[in-house]
Amino acid sequence: MPNGSPWWNPSLQPYSNPGTRVNLLWRCVAVAGLFFLGVSAHGNTYPEKPVRFIVAYPAGGSADLIARLVGQKLADALLQPFVIDN
Repeated sequence: MPNGSPWWNPSLQPYSNPGTRVNLLWRCVAVAGLFFLGVSAHGNTYPEKPVRFIVAYPAGGSADLIARLVGQKLADALLQPFVIDN
């Protein structure tokens, strides 16, 4: 390094201002947040069809039983019908 300046100290490096980078990052996050706020305010009724919950194991097994219990709880919480498909 020229003039013996330590490489680990960014304040001694030329053209290095971490405050500007952080400020730019927060501005980008704020703009993205406003964009997603506008998108979520649209409020469509998704899903329009019953949700298919696919179980890769045969019917009657423990995986099927757990999937049916979880599907029933999700249907109650989300107010959407869940269909368990083996």
